[in-house]
Amino acid sequence: MKELETTFTGRGEVKGFTFNQIKKNDHAYIYLVDAGKDKYFEVFERKENTQFDNVSYPGSKSFGISAWTTTSLKDAVQKFNEITQNVQNRLKTGKNSIKSENKQSDTIIPLN
Repeated sequence: MKELETTFTGRGEVKGFTFNQIKKNDHAYIYLVDAGKDKYFEVFERKENTQFDNVSYPGSKSFGISAWTTTSLKDAVQKFNEITQNVQNRLKTGKNSIKSENKQSDTIIPLN
């Protein structure tokens, strides 16, 4: 399984943005995104793409469901921990789907 790169330059709708991985575990990632004049964090659940044998970075449709963005590192780490706990709970109960309650947050705002 090919893992995500620790640093890469975006393509498509994020062309030219620089992505730097700052935290990861078996269930979640945090990347610092440098969009030129703006910097923010993207936090997301690890998703394995078995068709291509790699871990996939989330597309824009995943934000608000299994991926979030914030300008605060503290909030990013909080969401990272929440994702990790949710995945561990799903694995314990045998449920392997994302629940819509993950969309709710006071400090992490979905990327539109």
